Amino acid sequence: MTTRAARFLLIAVALVHVVIPAIMWWQRGQLHDQIARSNPDLPPAGVDGAVQIALIAAAVFHAVFAILNVWLTRRLGAGRGRIATTVVQLLAAVFSIVSWRSSPMFHAVIPVVTALELLTVVLVWLPSRDTRRSATP
Repeated sequence: MTTRAARFLLIAVALVHVVIPAIMWWQRGQLHDQIARSNPDLPPAGVDGAVQIALIAAAVFHAVFAILNVWLTRRLGAGRGRIATTVVQLLAAVFSIVSWRSSPMFHAVIPVVTALELLTVVLVWLPSRDTRRSATP
C-alpha cells in the first residue's frame, strides 16, 4: 500500500512539473513584470531576454523532473528505485528553495509540492504490506 501511495504521489508531482511551465508561459506578462521590478536597470530588451531564458529553463528543468518521476513510478512498480526516488525527491525539494526565492508566482504551490515530495520519500522507506492474499491451493 505504501508503494502504491508513493507511486500515486510521483504521478501527481510529475503532473505539476508539466503544468508549471505552461502556467509560466501563459502568465509570461506577470513574469516580465516581476523581472523588470527586480532588475530596474535592465533595459526592456534585457527583460524580454530574461523572460525567454526563464521560460526555456523552466521548461527544461520541469520536463526533466516530470520524466524522472514517471520513470521512478515504473521502477517502484517493479520493486526497485527506492534510493533513486529518495535522491530525486530530495533534490527537487532543495530546488524548490531556489524557485521560492526567484519568483513569488508559485509561492502557494511550492510548499504543497515539497510536502508531497518529502512524503514520497517517507513512503518508499516504510515497510510495505502486500495487500493481495497469497493464492495457496
